[in-house]
Amino acid sequence: MRVILYTGKGGVGKTTIAAATAIALARAGHRVLAMSTDGAHSLGDSFGAALSGVPTPVADRLDAAEVDPAADGERAWSAIQRQLGRMLGSSGSVAAEEMVLFPGLSELFSLLAILDAVESERYDVVVVDCAPSGATLSLLRYPQQFSDFVTLALPIKRRLLRVVGPAVSRLTAFPVPEDSVFDEVEALTDRLGRLRMLLCDGGVSTLRIVTTPERVPVAEARRNYAWLHLYGYVVDAVVVNRILPEAALTGYFGNYRKIQAEALSLIEDGFAGLPVFTLELQPSEVVGLDRLSDLAGQAYGEADPAAVFTRERPFVVAPEGLGYSLSLSLPNAVKEELTLDQHGTDLVINLRGQRRVLALPDALAALDIAGATLADGHLTVRFA
Repeated sequence: MRVILYTGKGGVGKTTIAAATAIALARAGHRVLAMSTDGAHSLGDSFGAALSGVPTPVADRLDAAEVDPAADGERAWSAIQRQLGRMLGSSGSVAAEEMVLFPGLSELFSLLAILDAVESERYDVVVVDCAPSGATLSLLRYPQQFSDFVTLALPIKRRLLRVVGPAVSRLTAFPVPEDSVFDEVEALTDRLGRLRMLLCDGGVSTLRIVTTPERVPVAEARRNYAWLHLYGYVVDAVVVNRILPEAALTGYFGNYRKIQAEALSLIEDGFAGLPVFTLELQPSEVVGLDRLSDLAGQAYGEADPAAVFTRERPFVVAPEGLGYSLSLSLPNAVKEELTLDQHGTDLVINLRGQRRVLALPDALAALDIAGATLADGHLTVRFA
């Protein structure tokens, strides 16, 4: 089983590349589901097909769906939502229930659709067109945080309400939750736990970052890369889309030669060790199955799009005292050949003339380097 999630700044072409990957995998013999969890769905436009939240066949061995977070939310926590609506004093009105759809929950319910597709065992590969980077990152934090909170709070709350609930109901207008509410919370927590295990299994689920060769998209891609690994997700490849061919870098687009070269250099530094697949700007719009299949061939060449291109995380961050430690693998590194520096939000490592630049997560970027050690091929940097 494979789950491949494409993410990137809005407008870089991740939907097209996700769709191209899906049709290439289907034509290679896999049973594939292409799924959009981006609220601004355009997956159907790429395939030239009308899609809904229900998987619809668009080609041999290929289904596609544009997830409906409202419908998924109703299945995931209808009893919880009604209870919160009653607590707002609106007798469970639609308006009250809409008010308690907390920011990020609709995106989270979209992710649960990935879990449902995998557990259905109908597909070999699920290809996901995610929401733009920032939204994706925020929703990927939910599974662990929500599960941790509910695991601690739910048993206490349930026991307490069984004892004092009837008295509270007689003395106040506070509606005591029914057992169905707690059952639903427990079921949702269990699904979130399975979702996190699925997304953090680097042998099954990987993310691929899509960018274009310009400074702003590349800068966001590098931040995205840092955050994803901070939360335990594996990025196995980068796709650089819309590279201007040499023939186009003249006349009006002449200034782009330098811009594009600098961006490609940033990609080489910032994603060292990751496969980087490149695509030139296409001479015509990429719509329809044949054009998508051709685009996948240009991007992946002889490589198998279903492969896990790397399972290595670039670094591991752990709390240490009042700060953090960052550990990364540097096989065969020698202390005398290693220099380390921090430039703004970047950690810059120079080893034997090779330069590696890591975009630091916010938690570390605000701190200073307090020390570093190199042992057994691993560099550990302490931030305080």
